[in-house]
Amino acid sequence: MTEMTRALLLCAAVAIAPAPAVGVRMPPGVGPSVRRAPPRSMAVAAPPELSRAEQKERRVKTGQHLKRLAFLSSDPPPDACAVGMRELETMGAEGLAVNVNAHNQAMCLCSGEPAVVERLFGELEARQIENEGSYAALARALTEAGELAKASAAVTRLLRAPHSASERAAALQPKLRTAAPLLRALCASDERGAAVRLWRQLERSGVGFGEAEYAAMLGMLARAGARRQLRRRLDDYVDMWPRPTAEGAALVADAFGGLAGTPAAAHARLRRGAPDAAALRLLSLSDDQLAHVRRVLLDRAQQTDSASADPLLEFAAWLDGRPPFDYVIDGPNVAYYNQNFEGGAFSYRQIAAVMAHLQAGGRRVLLLLPEKYVQEEVPNHTCSSERRNKVAAADLEMLERLRAEGTLYEVPRRVYDDWFWMYASVAAPPAGGGGGGGGGAVAAPRALTRVVSNDAMRDHWVELLPRRFFDRWRAAQILGFSVGAAGGGDGGGDGEQAHEVSIAEPPPYSVEAQRSGDTWHVPVPGAEGEEPSEWLRITVDPPVFGRVARWAEGWQARVAEWLA
Repeated sequence: MTEMTRALLLCAAVAIAPAPAVGVRMPPGVGPSVRRAPPRSMAVAAPPELSRAEQKERRVKTGQHLKRLAFLSSDPPPDACAVGMRELETMGAEGLAVNVNAHNQAMCLCSGEPAVVERLFGELEARQIENEGSYAALARALTEAGELAKASAAVTRLLRAPHSASERAAALQPKLRTAAPLLRALCASDERGAAVRLWRQLERSGVGFGEAEYAAMLGMLARAGARRQLRRRLDDYVDMWPRPTAEGAALVADAFGGLAGTPAAAHARLRRGAPDAAALRLLSLSDDQLAHVRRVLLDRAQQTDSASADPLLEFAAWLDGRPPFDYVIDGPNVAYYNQNFEGGAFSYRQIAAVMAHLQAGGRRVLLLLPEKYVQEEVPNHTCSSERRNKVAAADLEMLERLRAEGTLYEVPRRVYDDWFWMYASVAAPPAGGGGGGGGGAVAAPRALTRVVSNDAMRDHWVELLPRRFFDRWRAAQILGFSVGAAGGGDGGGDGEQAHEVSIAEPPPYSVEAQRSGDTWHVPVPGAEGEEPSEWLRITVDPPVFGRVARWAEGWQARVAEWLA
């Protein structure tokens, strides 16, 4: 995104920013701390004796002026600024009140003339109606003029303003746009102290950073040889941007690619190429995220029906008393696979085939079935004309055997059975493995319970986890399958024929930015719908003290091994 595009977007955003309430005292702004009287060309607030019709007329006129100011954003800057200032003068001549959104628009249009922008900001500040958009426009104008110290002072005053739940405080809540141009400029100028200080202030204010800001900070820290800070920011980057955009990956590549031939290249290096499959790992959920999913599932069961939470709690206790299962089968999903035809039915043979396939390697497999499917007669939810089916004696014997083995769990009636296999997938605590990805992920493979189901889970992710972590969970633990008749066919019917089963394997590694030792791996997006074929590998040597600590840890481990 070009700087001109960013400026146009800022102008559009501040044009619709809500005007704050008037009459709340603010800290001193740019310029003298003494409040200045409004210039004669600007009218004060509408007198209270105006009739409703007159007040409405003024609101309509103000809206018309705001629209005209918005249209000016596509004009050349000098012309747009001159026309914008005339628009403000016309508003004053018409007796309209000073409008913060109109002033913010004019400040954006005049960003190439910092003196004009400062004067407009002062007019807002004198009335105590400036908002975050006002500060953003002021900081941008000063930054573009190279007055980074003044821009920093303005942003700092905003960040230090008292914040509360009031409407006025909400209007002054800082955003990324408030200081993004200034932050990037400080990084480009290698003003490390000011840039790091501003970054921390924005973090404390709850502001998240974009890819451009991360790339600028990483490049500055790399050039400065600030390895400890650089490694910390790289950790933050892969956490916040596990799947960077093509533009973001290019910015990061440029930030480190420019180090070649400089002293900084001795400690920070960039390589581009195919993914390092040996170093990349399949990421799964952290302990906290697993616990969060369990809580959400129990809460949803409670909200749906207080009685529904009890069976899920009983299932949780049942799992706690057993070794972790390697696989959980979503029974109905497997049984109804390819059965939507006349004569189709709930296929116990498909369930048996999938269980046998999974158990072949000595793995522990749990089958989840709603109670209605463990009776002598079961419903038929296919398009077949038969709405109920008798269960064959052999299938009833199979169910009885699974009960005795403790590998069948019957979900009570009127309880949503998907909750149970979702809960089973997060019930087992992590067993070893450590770090490696953003968001507190743990590296797989480990003691994961995987679910065999073709359920797309479209109606589940919104409340369970943020999208990126839901996708991580699904990729690592939810496995699709297919069942076909041996020798070909789609497996339709439930006769005596053998079945061929195919279970999707989890990917060898997560296509997410992640860390491996002293190297950070960043995927570069490929064509739409294709997996990345190129990755960035950024290696940053640990600081001297970090190396000493590693040497000591390694030495202690060798001594312990020798003593054992």
